[in-house]
Amino acid sequence: MSKTHKIFRKLFVLTLVISLLPSSVLGYDNIVQRDFPTLQITTVGEGVPFEVRNLWIDSTFTFLPSEYEGNNEEWVYAFEDITGRIRGRGNSTWHGDAAPEKRPLLVRFDERRNMPASEATARHWILLANHFDRSLLRNHAALTLASSLDGMSFTPSSYFVHLYVNGDYMGVYQLTDERNTDRGRISLTAHENPSESEYLFNVNFWQNPPVIHNLRFPDYEEGGVEYYQYVHNFLNNVHDAINSRDFESINSLIDISSFVDFYLVEEILRNADQNARFLSIRGTGEDRRLHLGPNWDFKHAAGNSYFNLSENYSGTLRYGPEGLFTATYRVRIGWFENLWQCRNFV
Repeated sequence: MSKTHKIFRKLFVLTLVISLLPSSVLGYDNIVQRDFPTLQITTVGEGVPFEVRNLWIDSTFTFLPSEYEGNNEEWVYAFEDITGRIRGRGNSTWHGDAAPEKRPLLVRFDERRNMPASEATARHWILLANHFDRSLLRNHAALTLASSLDGMSFTPSSYFVHLYVNGDYMGVYQLTDERNTDRGRISLTAHENPSESEYLFNVNFWQNPPVIHNLRFPDYEEGGVEYYQYVHNFLNNVHDAINSRDFESINSLIDISSFVDFYLVEEILRNADQNARFLSIRGTGEDRRLHLGPNWDFKHAAGNSYFNLSENYSGTLRYGPEGLFTATYRVRIGWFENLWQCRNFV
């Protein structure tokens, strides 16, 4: 273990110890226990929540403040009986056998709304169940860390609520932004010319070269195959440049700041779930670059992995706390493994 890693671990342990000391020792005599606001969802008509993932269900929503926030008149986010829809979302978090009683939801209000902790005015919002992470803190910690950095233009918000569905208490959920181009989120411009349009998409990092599995912006159906083919070619050029470890070529194709900050969050949280990630192509002419982020999905981070910690994975990876993690994560494409061989990037 390097000297830097030893220092980091000592600082982390010291912070943890201080956080566990009695308030009287720390001089905090007026600690206020903060509760969470309550989001109540009542479904209308047919459809049973948490059973069919892609079924939109008409619903009404009421958002009530906790005692900490004050009464309805004082808390600007409060509302009663507004209309919208809900449906299931997620992959392993929805389909996994371990979480049938607590699954994530996608909310779509009929009209745009502001919600706590977010700068967005939008219809779509996500309710993360965090069933795989019983601390409820890994996604929150990752998003909080990412939001403190300035290399990525957007990080989803994080806010906890008590969720009730049809009067039944479902537990503490994490309210966060959808990863889209709504107001206050990811700002992109569409253009009919594929080489001038900006893009938002997901990539499957398990395949080499990486494969686009969801072109989120612009509308793929409207743009036709030309949009998809342009992103595919751009992504392959980035892949070849990174594999060549030629920093001049790399720097001409990727936004270094977003890659650095994205890496820091993934490395510090030691995220084992790095197979599918968000990327965007932005800018025009010589300023056109591939941006990495936002960070997302940390349920299997910070030691909460189902893999055996004593065994190597994909050749070099260990899920324990020692050594580098993301920089040696050989998920087929090995982007960060190659970037770590570029002195200027390091």
